[in-house]
Amino acid sequence: MDNDSQKALSKSKEIFHGLVKNIDIPWENSAWSQCYKISLNNNTTYFLKGTPRQRKEAMVTKHLQILLPNIVPEVINDDLIPESTWRWILVTNAGTCCYEGIEVRYALKAAFNLGKLQRMTFIEGSFFSEFLPQCEAQRLQEAVDNVGRWALKFSNAEESEIIQRLLSISSDYYDDHVNNLNSIPSTCVHKDFWSGNIAVTDENVMIIDWGDALWGVGGISIVNMILSDDGLSSQSNIIWDEYFKGLDRKFDNDYIKSSRIAYLVSELVTEQEVADLQQQKYGPGLIPSVRRLYKELTQNC
Repeated sequence: MDNDSQKALSKSKEIFHGLVKNIDIPWENSAWSQCYKISLNNNTTYFLKGTPRQRKEAMVTKHLQILLPNIVPEVINDDLIPESTWRWILVTNAGTCCYEGIEVRYALKAAFNLGKLQRMTFIEGSFFSEFLPQCEAQRLQEAVDNVGRWALKFSNAEESEIIQRLLSISSDYYDDHVNNLNSIPSTCVHKDFWSGNIAVTDENVMIIDWGDALWGVGGISIVNMILSDDGLSSQSNIIWDEYFKGLDRKFDNDYIKSSRIAYLVSELVTEQEVADLQQQKYGPGLIPSVRRLYKELTQNC
């Protein structure tokens, strides 16, 4: 345990005035996230979360919770150690997460709640777009170009050829997707929307862990949820239907098709963001993502 996490845990104990009963690590910590589950004597639970200060998890979570407090958990302290390069936050317990997969009924409720929340953020564009990574419909090609040029600085000859092939695609390959996606305004995207970030109680379904949030195509989140759980693939249409209901929009097959392209672009954006956080070259997922995006963009042309 490093000094920052020790300080954050000590501060948490001070806040709870001797009520702390137990502290657990609920899942494996990573290079960009640490989490502790704090159980109190009064049977309530909180989570202490640490993440590099460049990530905007605390700000996004706080603002979304104000918009819809029954869907996003409350941040009770958004910066326990201001002098740290990491931001440590205390968050209320939102429920139980299903790491091995989620029941369809909860997936449907999560999709609806996400749509409802994103609809609320349509009017908040100027706030979110100022500090979140961009993945808007009209900027998909720009995002690909930015990541591609960055990746070329680290790539070998074979990787460079693959990346250059994607960068050489003209705007014509993006135009129809941009038109399809512009039918719904840009919004706050949960880039890691899967069962482990969907918290369930007897009465509610909440959405947690906004550390990978983007600004852009909301449907990216639904594509991620369906792809992350084999049990949901056969239910994709009804999941999308619930999502559109939350958005107060009609079911739109063209939007769904183009959301898959936007999802692949967002994978590239996240690869760069994670690499920058770790101050290293891109990880092993970038080149396969480049291949998939190139294939999807060109397969029907």
